[in-house]
Amino acid sequence: MSNFLHYGAVALVFILIIAVLVGIHELGHYLFARFFGAAVEEFAIGIGRPKLLTWLRRKNKMPDGSELETEFTIRAWPIGGFVRILGMEIRDDGSETRIPGGFYTLAPWKRFATLLAGPTFSVLLGLLILSPLYAARGVLRETPVVAMIAPNSAAAKAGIQVGDRLGQVNGEPVNDGFSVRRLVRGQTRGPIALEVVRKGEAVKLSATPTVDPEPQPILGERLTPTGEEARQARLGLAFTPARVPASPGKAAGEAFATVYDSAAGVIRTFANPRQAKDNVGGVISVAVGTDAVVSDSFELTLQ
Repeated sequence: MSNFLHYGAVALVFILIIAVLVGIHELGHYLFARFFGAAVEEFAIGIGRPKLLTWLRRKNKMPDGSELETEFTIRAWPIGGFVRILGMEIRDDGSETRIPGGFYTLAPWKRFATLLAGPTFSVLLGLLILSPLYAARGVLRETPVVAMIAPNSAAAKAGIQVGDRLGQVNGEPVNDGFSVRRLVRGQTRGPIALEVVRKGEAVKLSATPTVDPEPQPILGERLTPTGEEARQARLGLAFTPARVPASPGKAAGEAFATVYDSAAGVIRTFANPRQAKDNVGGVISVAVGTDAVVSDSFELTLQ
């Protein structure tokens, strides 16, 4: 597609992603605030001025019998959103605790539940999207078939070729790319014995992996960081991905694990200043990621 159409599609998908993520997150805050009796002044998708669209004003019944309308809006800049609950602004005289229907008139546990509802709804959205997707399409896993070899890498020097299927690492059978990576990464001293299947024949090879000069994050089966770091041995190759069929139960479990890994990664990033510096990109990262996948498939965009 032309650059104009491509970037137009990127912008549209980016705005839709942000709107859905923000909308579901803020919906959690909104519903719990209303459930506990706090009044909501505005539910906004986007930030800044002007308000591009205003619709459906819902009335909040106040303790004194009056009514306060919730204004639902779409604002100019699609990079966030908010729910403005009555009385959330801290005042010097502490009067926010005396505003009828205000946030600080709620019991502490209700305020906590209202704040927690946003990220909880975000997690539920991930489960609702990924579970049927995995059930319909299967889960993505690396096969032990070599898809790419880095120049001058340990794999290239050992004579491994694109299309080879790794069968054994140091005599231990492997049946997926993660198994190869798991067995290789700890071999930081000396060569390792490999067996590959090439055109139906077993070929025995020896490779001396390169070793990271500094500790690097250890990746799990879904290629997400486990939270541990180590100097790891590497062959310098990439494996061919393939989809593995998943039952509804397995699909739900995989969806939960994916969401859990993402949430745990966010927590680890904020707990580790170095990771925060390297990995936190906010809205810019979402835009870059959208640009990378919008040309590939709608399915990758969802994931």
